[in-house]
Amino acid sequence: MISISSLEWHVNHNCNFSCSSCSDFSNYKHDQKITLEMLESWYAPWHKRILPKTVALVGGEPLLNKQIEPIIISARKYWPHSELEIVTNGWLLLRYKNLPTILKDTNTKLYISKHYDSKEYNQKFNQIIDYVESHDINYCVYNNHKTWFQIYQDTGTEVLPFEDNDPQSSWNNCPTYQDCLQLYDSAIWKCPPIAYINLMSKKYKLNSKWDRYLKYQALQPNSSDQEVVAFFHRKAEDVCGMCPAKLKLMKKEVEWQN
Repeated sequence: MISISSLEWHVNHNCNFSCSSCSDFSNYKHDQKITLEMLESWYAPWHKRILPKTVALVGGEPLLNKQIEPIIISARKYWPHSELEIVTNGWLLLRYKNLPTILKDTNTKLYISKHYDSKEYNQKFNQIIDYVESHDINYCVYNNHKTWFQIYQDTGTEVLPFEDNDPQSSWNNCPTYQDCLQLYDSAIWKCPPIAYINLMSKKYKLNSKWDRYLKYQALQPNSSDQEVVAFFHRKAEDVCGMCPAKLKLMKKEVEWQN
């Protein structure tokens, strides 16, 4: 068993929030649906080969997936020795009456991401925190509205990678903190942007500047143990150049639906 620090995957590609410059491109409402059966087919080649210290169910918004309760149970079954997390904006928690019990039974920690800071937003957010605390759920708040970066240029069909031509600096200042490896379509990808630019290419005719990044080779299930170890120890590489060499905080534009 090969020990690694963390591994995460989308439970849902879409989100009930729309945040500018989302690193997972979840603000573009992609069509691909993720099912419990699909996720288990992704886990199957890996769960006896690698041991992540932490595994995280992310998105998009995971709670948009109506199978989220059995998905959490399944994730714990496949990854019994990892710290299990689910990252959500919390807006949909009350949809799932059994969720507090399932989180406790599976020892899953709830990470609630705070995306904005306004009177209206905080009123709803504080209600969510009250609900979580009233059910004695293990949780923490991730204030990502305070550290929001632009990691690609423009939007939609005009979206472009950065061209600072300094992959080492981009890696040193990685907006995903160098530790957001993605399990997607049974392969393991270096980070969310390189994995989910593929969804963008299916939705839009992207500028040819993306071609080099769309050719990225993810770690495949038939890789040797030596190749797996090398992948997880790899640091800066050419694909890091799609992100800026120097990060700048940006004002976060957010729309949400109740």
